[in-house]
Amino acid sequence: MNRYTTYTILSMIEEMEARRGFWTQLAFPNVITFDTDVVEFDMKRGGKPVAPFVSPMVGAVPLGRTGYMTKQFKAAYIKLKSTVTPTDALMRMAGEGYNNEQMSPAARMDMLMAQELQRHDELVSNRIEWMAAKTIIDGQYVVEGEDYQRTLVDFGRPATLNVALAGAAVWSAITSSPIDDLENMAQLIRRESRGAVADTVVMHTSAWQLIRKHSDLRDRLDKDYDRRINQTNLDTGIQTDPIGLNYVGRLDSKLDLYVYDDYLTDDNGEDVALMPDNTVIVMARGAMEGAQYHGAILDGGAGFQPLRMYSKSRTSWDPTGEELLSQSAPLVAPKRVNTWGVINVD
Repeated sequence: MNRYTTYTILSMIEEMEARRGFWTQLAFPNVITFDTDVVEFDMKRGGKPVAPFVSPMVGAVPLGRTGYMTKQFKAAYIKLKSTVTPTDALMRMAGEGYNNEQMSPAARMDMLMAQELQRHDELVSNRIEWMAAKTIIDGQYVVEGEDYQRTLVDFGRPATLNVALAGAAVWSAITSSPIDDLENMAQLIRRESRGAVADTVVMHTSAWQLIRKHSDLRDRLDKDYDRRINQTNLDTGIQTDPIGLNYVGRLDSKLDLYVYDDYLTDDNGEDVALMPDNTVIVMARGAMEGAQYHGAILDGGAGFQPLRMYSKSRTSWDPTGEELLSQSAPLVAPKRVNTWGVINVD
């Protein structure tokens, strides 16, 4: 008999604290499910066309219909499997006491299964965070794996929104004007997107260390962190905002500044930075409409429903043990690809 029913596993998932990464919180907070093979976006180019002049004695100028472009993206697929054996359940767990403080083998088996389920959830969350980071920093990401055809998910972000500073403009030079660079990118985003207003800046720690040396930054950061003593975040250091992001203040009452420096561990056990040094992202977060999309789980046990993660277990007879399988079909995508820009500042 299987001790770990779907209901038991779902209950265990509900009790876990949701783990969300920096980019999924900041740029892709919405969660959308779909039960089709692909998700589609209808993209309509904006603009401000003007009415043509004509003589009142001639016919009106006929106006054609404005078109749109449909982009399709297919969700990736993830399958994770773990096996907990009776031998595992007989070994003392990390942090477990000795003698009378020890758990029974059955209780230890339950704990091991819960830990494996948590690990599956963290691995899926980390992959979604990787997709989100790649979307923002590179404008694309590659889905590939064992027996999985290499697929490039390219959102077609305009190349004009990638800017590399050089010469006297790099932020390490005293002749540079970092705030002007941020404002110029904000204006470029507004023009490319036909009206999106930038409201967020994310800087790699190395870029923050460069911009904070410029004297005009202090004068233009809002002094609203502690009004009693008229301090800016330059005085108090990096703060954690309500959703756990590294916040350094608001510039000119319109741009929220965040500092970012995170990594994920690759298949070789190496820590790999998600964002290159001296990189700055300027974003119109609301206009981007970034979301995490979750496709149908290709498993009859899940009823082919679209779920963030579906897990199930079974008891194997020979050799005996508990086998846990988790599946996910995630896609991270922005609705408007011209609402953020990337600056290499040094």
